[in-house]
Amino acid sequence: MKRLIILIIALITTQSIFATDRLSLLPCPILGGELSNSAATSVEDIDEVMPRMKALGLNTVLVPAYWELMEPVEGTFDFTLIDRTIDVARQEQLHVVFLWFGVWKNSMSCYTPSWFKQDTKRFPRAMTAEGKQMEIASCFSDNVLQADLKAFSALMRHIREKDPQREVVIMMQIENEIGMLESARDHSPLAGTSYQSCWAQSVQARHPRP
Repeated sequence: MKRLIILIIALITTQSIFATDRLSLLPCPILGGELSNSAATSVEDIDEVMPRMKALGLNTVLVPAYWELMEPVEGTFDFTLIDRTIDVARQEQLHVVFLWFGVWKNSMSCYTPSWFKQDTKRFPRAMTAEGKQMEIASCFSDNVLQADLKAFSALMRHIREKDPQREVVIMMQIENEIGMLESARDHSPLAGTSYQSCWAQSVQARHPRP
């Protein structure tokens, strides 16, 4: 019972600091629900699902932010779904936590834009020990990092402009269930080079030459 009370106090305190309900001006503990992966892929989806979340008695909804729909053409951003989510949530007096479906989602790179998926030379994939290319972008690629970073930064800037007082968007989950499926680690050339470099440095540090 003591632990439960401490947990409730911690939740209320945290929410008071980071997510004050500015509509009621009172601290608001999160009573949240998470949408399924593809439940916010259109304006119609958002218009239908957000009122249902309110009707369930929730005050916060975790909503996917899809890179593939946000940057269908490289360098050109479309924040229609982000804006609609914020607008409908404000209308329903709901808070939002966005989940960034960027380079990785449940290990796979299935929510990346088509221009990213198609250019495996520029955005290399992770490989199994047998040399099989997987549907997972290699985390050792700087091009992969920079593409995701550019899109994520643009999203965060837009959210700040759209909801400057943080009345609606109270949190961002920057990755979702990252991991590796089919192979325990990346065996691509980039990964191998990094692994060998780290291994050599570790050996040298432990056993310096006289």
